[in-house]
Amino acid sequence: MEIERGAQAIETEEAPAAATATPARRAGPLSPLRKRNFRLLFIGQLISTLGDQAYGVALPWTVLVVTGDPRQMAIVLAAEATPRVLFLLLGGVLADRLGPRLVMLIADIGRAGVVGALGVTLFVGLPPLWVVATLAALHGVGSGLFQPGSQALIPQTASDDELPAANGLMQTVQFFSLTIGPALGGLVTAAQASVAFLADAASFAVSALTLFGMRLPRRSARQPATTAPTEDNAPKQKTGLLREVGAGVKYTFAHPLIRVALPVTVLANFAINGALSVAIVVLINQMTNNALALGLVFGAAGVGGVLGGLSAGLLGRLPRRGVVALSMWIVMAALLAFMPLVSGLVGQWPVDFDLLTALPLGTLDTTTRLVAIGVLLGVIGFVLAVVDTMFLTIFQQRIAPEYLARVFSVLFVAGGITQPLALVVAGLVTAIYGVEAAFLAAGAILLIAIVVGLSSRELRRV
Repeated sequence: MEIERGAQAIETEEAPAAATATPARRAGPLSPLRKRNFRLLFIGQLISTLGDQAYGVALPWTVLVVTGDPRQMAIVLAAEATPRVLFLLLGGVLADRLGPRLVMLIADIGRAGVVGALGVTLFVGLPPLWVVATLAALHGVGSGLFQPGSQALIPQTASDDELPAANGLMQTVQFFSLTIGPALGGLVTAAQASVAFLADAASFAVSALTLFGMRLPRRSARQPATTAPTEDNAPKQKTGLLREVGAGVKYTFAHPLIRVALPVTVLANFAINGALSVAIVVLINQMTNNALALGLVFGAAGVGGVLGGLSAGLLGRLPRRGVVALSMWIVMAALLAFMPLVSGLVGQWPVDFDLLTALPLGTLDTTTRLVAIGVLLGVIGFVLAVVDTMFLTIFQQRIAPEYLARVFSVLFVAGGITQPLALVVAGLVTAIYGVEAAFLAAGAILLIAIVVGLSSRELRRV
């Protein structure tokens, strides 16, 4: 499974880790942090992601509280989400053409200015809705440009042996921010919303400084030995942006592994987004009308994700990683289907007997059930972090470096487009058939994704 990365995975001040007959040493879960470049990336993204959580709470809450109109809040959120998806492909092209660090640096500087401007204007009151929507849209543009490069940069900051651990650590950033970020954002927003925006702007400035401080080698023209057999593999002279977008999409669909990963990504994101963004909120609301309980169970998912991210680096050299990852999804599908049973809300399940009377669950009180749901979400968070790390590592090792950001941009677009539909469908299913049906449907769709993945010989063999 080892592939040669050449200078791309080597810091300028370190000796090259050339491929030799000597077996590669197993990298520990924290070993990438010994590399200066990765350490800077990790610190910058940790601070920036915490700032994003504050922004994610402050923006909709401020618009809703000031205007009292959910429709205006929805307009602002849509104004941000739409350009974020639209600019993913451009972000991938620019990252492959100019280098991911430069594109990420520019995006961070731009977002710092946009969010900072919004924070300053809030000191004198909420500006007109079109101003807020415009600034939110510019923030979405920056996020779309930033995201593809963030995955393409990781292999340039860690050796191939350390790549699983590096991806795992970046997963811990995401889940750690989920654990404490919304609470911090809520506290700051309650005190003064403008401070939350200014804090997010400062976090982007810190991220930009860490990116600026990296010392990366020149990108190598060599490619991994496992790139897809296409005529576009050879490095070419720079062409127009649209042609480079087309070349990236063509490469994506010509690569057997990525071609099957696209429908798997769409189906899995559809199932997970619906269950964990809509159904779980309704479930907790039906159990107890307490927003704190919802925050605590989401925090449990964050804790599980942090543990999963730290553990994922130890699994990076497993054989048949694709099969292992999809098998872990089977566990997650079962946990999603089991969630309503633990909650005690199985009134609309298509059965003729009360499942709770046949199990010890029937004697549990609400607090104990909430704890049990938190444990289930913690396991789900663990699985998500481990599986995401495995797949990210596989893709980074199998995709030609000059196409890496563009392929990730296509994958992000595939996942991002399905998110609004997943939220709407989950809401409709929950309203019509009950929350238990939404969880069962999520588990079933995830199983379909697993079957699609296992049907691919390429995915089974990685």
